Amino acid sequence: MNLTIISSNGKDWISGRELESELGIAQDFTNWFKAQVERTFIQEGKDFTRMKAKSTGGRPSIDYLVTIEASKRIAIVSHTKESKRIIDYLLDLETKIENKDLLNEREILLLSSLIGFFKYLENQIKVYEKHKQQFVEETKTKNNPYAEFHIMRNRILQIDKQLIEKNLQVYCIEQNKRFPKLSTTRDKILFMDAYDGLKNAVWDFLHMNGMPTALKMATIAKNMAKAQGLDLFEHNEENIFQTKELMREPKMIPA
Repeated sequence: MNLTIISSNGKDWISGRELESELGIAQDFTNWFKAQVERTFIQEGKDFTRMKAKSTGGRPSIDYLVTIEASKRIAIVSHTKESKRIIDYLLDLETKIENKDLLNEREILLLSSLIGFFKYLENQIKVYEKHKQQFVEETKTKNNPYAEFHIMRNRILQIDKQLIEKNLQVYCIEQNKRFPKLSTTRDKILFMDAYDGLKNAVWDFLHMNGMPTALKMATIAKNMAKAQGLDLFEHNEENIFQTKELMREPKMIPA
């Protein structure tokens, strides 16, 4: 399937020329696309946008970037032998994007930035405290807001003290390690898998910035860091093992 996904301005687009080709249509592209606009009532600026196609010599041709939803509508009304295959492909693509099985360019850049920042445990603690304070300030409850925050966070991140204690015992047996004297649940989590601390910090950041897929994105960040074999440090400092990095607190990348 030769349909390239192009991420731009917070949306995922498909080349109109590629769509025409995959549908098996051999017509003048400009006239064909104008006809699809009239048939499907898609709107420029919302459903598609004009762009210059790659030049093959001579005068540059025009292409249109089309949203996945608009591409489905075009495929539905095209009634070619390839229409069903294209529709099924686009439906599957939508599901993968929605479930974050596919990331767009903005999301990849954001996660890369967060991984680089939260590889330092001191930054993980800072974002946790910031998230907690934001929750307390914004939550109106008769109960203790700090307790409410921990209940909410532990439920989403599946942090269960008793379960972690059992998992720690199993981990030490399997890894042939001495059972550590650790007082906090956080320390026990980090002892078993330090990348879980990074995942939880990414979740803290994304959740307090209102991202509905924060947990999914945080899990991807953990897997990315683990796949890279990323070294994690207590502090961002200068010593014989590391060089202090100049960095700013991460920000959400505008759509």
